[in-house]
Amino acid sequence: SATRELIFGVNVLGQYGIGPRYIDHKGYEQVISLEPYDGLPGDNGLKNEAWIAEVVAGAWIDRRNNRLNPDSGWNASVNAGLAHEGLGGDFDFMQVTGGATTYIPVVSGTYAVFGGRAGHSVPFGVTQGIPLDRRFFVGGGGSLRGYKEESVGPLIAAPCPSGVTCDASVGGDLFGVYSAELRYQLIRDVFEVVLFHDGGQAWLQRSSQPGAVVNPDRIFTSIGTGLRLRTPVGPLQLDYAFQTTAVPPVQSPADLLNSPGRFHITIGEF
Repeated sequence: SATRELIFGVNVLGQYGIGPRYIDHKGYEQVISLEPYDGLPGDNGLKNEAWIAEVVAGAWIDRRNNRLNPDSGWNASVNAGLAHEGLGGDFDFMQVTGGATTYIPVVSGTYAVFGGRAGHSVPFGVTQGIPLDRRFFVGGGGSLRGYKEESVGPLIAAPCPSGVTCDASVGGDLFGVYSAELRYQLIRDVFEVVLFHDGGQAWLQRSSQPGAVVNPDRIFTSIGTGLRLRTPVGPLQLDYAFQTTAVPPVQSPADLLNSPGRFHITIGEF
């Protein structure tokens, strides 16, 4: 049977939440949050410091054989949020995100994993663009392996510590990522070796600084291999991915978009 919880939380960032949560194979969640925002000049059309007041509702279904270390079944989720000045904030926008993953046994000890996530945000009213804290960032172990964390997507010219101009990632209001993996259990239910392919991108369609933003013109992809150690809190993942998309060199060495690949260490599933 479903377990019902009443959640109330406060964290150091000033976010507050209250609402019912049903935990079962099917469920939904409602959260009302209010948090301070420090973003790019002009993002709210008024000031640099502002508040985001948001109501979020979500639904999910989980048919995996094990929620922490699955090797068969599937799960999916969708979330929708509305930020509005009437809730006490300074922004008006809507946001929808969703994702799904399926685990398919191939032969004994081997299974395939296919997953994808996407999201879209739309400002309205006096809000010209999505605030930085609510944009989508792509890149890194949790989304697109082989690239620096949150480095893939729209770019804007920004000053670097060295005094030169660099390309900085500013996040998008539209994104999509996917992953395909083939996993083989070297030690059953303990240790696995993985081959994988990732792809994804983010785009900024609406901004208070439209002329300054350079949107990508292609999907970025990567291939790689890795190891999985199953633990009581989910799989511990060690991956190395090679970039398979030709990327123009960037002026900032810190971005490393033109690096041939990267190591990633993460815990949990895609």
